[in-house]
Order: sequence, then structure tokens, then C-alpha cells
Amino acid sequence: RPRSRVVYPAMAQSAVQATWKYPVIVRGPEGSATPAGTPAELESALRMSWTGGGPAMIQETVTGVEVRVAALGGPRGKVVSVVAARPMGRTENGAIWTAVTTTDPTVLGASRRVLAHLKWRGPVELIFIVDASGRPFFTGIEAGFPSWLSLAVAAGHDLPTQYLRLALGRPPVPAHNVTEPLMLARVAVDRTTDIHALARIMVRRGAQS
Repeated sequence: RPRSRVVYPAMAQSAVQATWKYPVIVRGPEGSATPAGTPAELESALRMSWTGGGPAMIQETVTGVEVRVAALGGPRGKVVSVVAARPMGRTENGAIWTAVTTTDPTVLGASRRVLAHLKWRGPVELIFIVDASGRPFFTGIEAGFPSWLSLAVAAGHDLPTQYLRLALGRPPVPAHNVTEPLMLARVAVDRTTDIHALARIMVRRGAQS
């Protein structure tokens, strides 16, 4: 897997002065991923990532295709469900805007091995880079459901319902085969309304606080 290092603010100078194979990716505690091609860019990316609190991780890059995996781990390290997707478009802050499902067996197999090794329990998102030879590199993990969760549900993996069943002590329902390719495309919709509707919302919020 690519060389990586977890960095806290007090370690900034030594991290920037270390020998890195640029470009690198700086991953923040809230899931951000900022590329850096020089020591100066690395220092700037670290400062930006620390504004969210918590440590950052510097990671050397692997050339290839990014694949994200939404997964759910059950009791005793049992993997309940995994579904993979390739991000196709992002917003300025790195959030996935469009994605397409994939059934790459090497990625899904690697995902199950990672979850079993960690004995992960609950929802999680795994990040892989698949190189030109088809070899997946595990590059990151983020606890919780991913932002593209609706694509996993549409593909037959209703992770929220499965999670609720586990919380209630019920056995999970076998997931359907993932539809390939199934695409998620988010849209922004302009809505107009009377200004008094906004005033009523603000009044209600103020009364509840």
C-alpha cells in the first residue's frame, strides 16, 4: 500500500521536511482529500485539514482509478454487506456528486478482508485505488454511511435497514445482486417561496432554542 503518515499540528515542520514522493494526498479528519505537489503545498494542505480538528494523514499517491465501498459489519466480524462505486464527479469540497456502481471482485474481496481483519461493526466507507494491473490498494477508511448511500440502496443493498435490524437483534436480510452499471447523479433545484415562510421557520427555530 502507499506510504503514509499520521500528522498532528506539533509535527508539521518535520512532516513537511520529510522526503516524500510527490504528489501526495492530505486526508483530513472529516474526509477531505487535498493534493499537494510541493512542500509548500503540503504545508498549506495540512493547515487547511487541521481547521476541522484532529490529525491529518499524508499519503503518497497511487496512479489508478478510485473506488469507494459502502459496507456494514455485523457481530463477531461478520460482513453483512458491501457495495462498490467509482466516483465520476465531485464538488469543490470533494463530496461525490456522480458515481457508478462496480462489481470488481478484487475490490469487493479486499473489502471483506479488511472488515474481517478489523472486526468492524457498523457502517463504514472504504477507499481503494485500483492500478493499471487491476490490483487494489487500500488507501482510507471513514466511519459511518457515505454521502452516496442512496446509490447503494438503489443497487439492492439497503444498509440503513440492515443496520436497524442488527440494532434490534434481528438477522440481516440477504442483499440482492448489485446492478451494474447503475449511476447516481445529484441535482440542484431552485425553489422560490414567499419570504414570510422563511420568517416563520426562523421564529420557530428561535422558540425551540
